[in-house]
Amino acid sequence: MLLFLCGATAACGPVSAVETDTRRLLMEGLGNEVWVPTYVEFEDRMDDLKSALKTLCKEPDEEALEAAQAAWWAARAPWKRNELLGFGPAVDLELRAQTNIDFWPARPSTIDAVLAGDDELNEATVSELGASSRGLPVLEYLLYSGEGSVEDRFAPDGQRCAYAKGLAADTKTQATALRKAWDPEFGDYLSNLVSAGRSGKDVEFRSIDLALSEVVSRLAFTIENIRGDKLGNVLGTRSGGTPQPDSAESRFSSRSLEDIRDNVRGVELVLVGKKKTSESLSVYLESLGHKELRSELRAALDASYESLDAITPPLTSAVIDDPEAVQAAIDTLRELQTLIQVDVINALGLTLTFNDTDGD
Repeated sequence: MLLFLCGATAACGPVSAVETDTRRLLMEGLGNEVWVPTYVEFEDRMDDLKSALKTLCKEPDEEALEAAQAAWWAARAPWKRNELLGFGPAVDLELRAQTNIDFWPARPSTIDAVLAGDDELNEATVSELGASSRGLPVLEYLLYSGEGSVEDRFAPDGQRCAYAKGLAADTKTQATALRKAWDPEFGDYLSNLVSAGRSGKDVEFRSIDLALSEVVSRLAFTIENIRGDKLGNVLGTRSGGTPQPDSAESRFSSRSLEDIRDNVRGVELVLVGKKKTSESLSVYLESLGHKELRSELRAALDASYESLDAITPPLTSAVIDDPEAVQAAIDTLRELQTLIQVDVINALGLTLTFNDTDGD
């Protein structure tokens, strides 16, 4: 599946051959080096999960279940790294990929109602269900919860197996649609960023600065949402200090903290890149004379990881047993958020956009 990337890279594509605006080169590099390959990785890992579920439902046992759980866990990583792309195709009203793939927290009563129904469950019927009955959180619930033996829960002709396989197929279809929407070889949403403001181009953003503002703002919003929704809400900041463990994402698999780390890794790839020579905001900032920001961003990222590592998993227990550690992570992540939405935004001469998850 990676073959298409040659046609999309700066070396092969027509844009970079004539483009001298480093902001456009930055966008093109991030798209081709980070975002599209990450969606490809997610697509491939969904194939692995489909295969693991097929094995589990053919000969259910503990080993097959553990393999399916590991495949689900692995698929979650690239999806969470690209979560910062919460605009464009991810929220397209027709595709609705972000909601259909990752509606959280999971609603057990809704999922159990589907399991208890008599309707045939497959990719086609699952695709007609509401967002709370589709996607990775529902698969997590099916794989990590339930009573009885593995053989009973995942009986080859049972509803749980039919539902799980239908969900995996539906999510893979969504993953493919999302990748194609961004892929320069197909929907080419990336051109909305690379070609923003170009005369004669029918693109979403009226200027390259507006496109860059959207990307940088999404980095800040990702950290803000971690602090408010993924940590703060679970800690109880919206409920008078009463912890809300059931509001945590990936609570059945105890992956909540790793979800957050993957979110931060996605932000890190945009801020400082895979290596110093790769496309990243830090390289662009250095070209503008803001060399010191790279080391400041690196320090803030390292501190964020350390604060998350200081929380003893799972998060659902930590908010009760060690709320101070969770609050410390919230505070440390605030420093990274401020650095992005104040220092980076100002250094680039941009304007922070509105966080469309505020108030959700």
